[in-house]
Amino acid sequence: MLVLGACVPAPTPAPPPLPTPTPSTPVALTSEDVEWLATVISSEAGSVYDKGNWVRCTDEERAAVSWTVLNRLRSGTFGQTIKEVVTAPGQYAHNQEPTSEIGELAKKLLEGRIPDATGGATHFFSPIGMPKEGESTTGFDIGGGLHEVPAIAKKVYFPSWTQTMTYVGDLKDVRKSYFMFYRSETPITTPAPAPTPALSSDVKILESSLYVRDDYEAGFSTLRIFTVLGEVQNTGTEWVTNIEVTATFYDERGYVLGQVMTSPEVGRLSPERKLPFALDLYGTEVGLKVATEEREFPPDFDLEVNWETASPSLVYEGLEILSAEFDPVNKKLEVEVHNAGTEEVSGGLVVTFYDAAGRVLYYAGFGIPKLIPNQVKTMAWSFGRSTAGEFLNKISDYSMGFYSDWRGPYSAPGPAG
Repeated sequence: MLVLGACVPAPTPAPPPLPTPTPSTPVALTSEDVEWLATVISSEAGSVYDKGNWVRCTDEERAAVSWTVLNRLRSGTFGQTIKEVVTAPGQYAHNQEPTSEIGELAKKLLEGRIPDATGGATHFFSPIGMPKEGESTTGFDIGGGLHEVPAIAKKVYFPSWTQTMTYVGDLKDVRKSYFMFYRSETPITTPAPAPTPALSSDVKILESSLYVRDDYEAGFSTLRIFTVLGEVQNTGTEWVTNIEVTATFYDERGYVLGQVMTSPEVGRLSPERKLPFALDLYGTEVGLKVATEEREFPPDFDLEVNWETASPSLVYEGLEILSAEFDPVNKKLEVEVHNAGTEEVSGGLVVTFYDAAGRVLYYAGFGIPKLIPNQVKTMAWSFGRSTAGEFLNKISDYSMGFYSDWRGPYSAPGPAG
């Protein structure tokens, strides 16, 4: 936990009364705002280390910490976005992945559904994380002097900035030994609320990319079976997870032959991103019916997609594709990947191949080994007939996306062959 700014109550006067929660106005909401606020909550108020154990912070403690971020944003002097406020040097920790519970709390705060119990606090610190009387103070700001804090045996050093700000008082369900909140004497004026775009969750099947592959004609199968390939796209403003694509097949009279379901192999999908899928009938009851009976090929079918809303995930922005080239003659793909970030990272890459009409012919996933910062690595993959068959000869274009965050697609520069 980083130590943030706040103000010390004088030891002698009685503590001020509990501040009255102020009604909150919605913050203009984006998925990035939810991501960054949730990450601050997880990093600063997910849990506190107390007497050898990690103790879960209360929702009230988490909300109070969040309000210091929102109040700073509204003041206009700490940054113009939540990300700018959070990543200002030496201010908030932002290194912990948020849980879905914390993601929901961040969303409620940004939607204005949780009032500000701090009365405008912009700073806080954790007394339990500060040096105590007689302990080493190296690396800490202790200019606020020693003070007694309930539930802590020894006097606690306070940061120097606590002398120039006002302690907001004890807060309901906020442990003073864990968090103390402060505000400036100059009140923060809240601007008139702007229209708040509502978050929406929506995933669509892209009909333009649907392709029915005759596996018998292609040499994939000795039976009269086919595979439905296509793409889904997150057209909403929220992250989604547990995506399922279901196909219902019908005979010539309109009776249901059966259903086949598939789940694309990516955990969470961010807004605007696409994801390929394949509904393979091989080994299914429907596939057996199609293969053994005289039917029109392929039979009629409907597609349906289901999903769940997911908490946002911070994206590691370091991975980038410098170049990519597909050799349709030798059926070989060569990709140059660069880690432009500051952390060691590994992951995976999914490549989706299209025909001239933009339909999905085939897709495949490949592992990316660990890359240290600024490392460039060239990787090559070959496709044999056993994996992609003659469909590789029909490829006109392809796209790429990283497994970890699915930032793609990366479009190839012109037709592949």
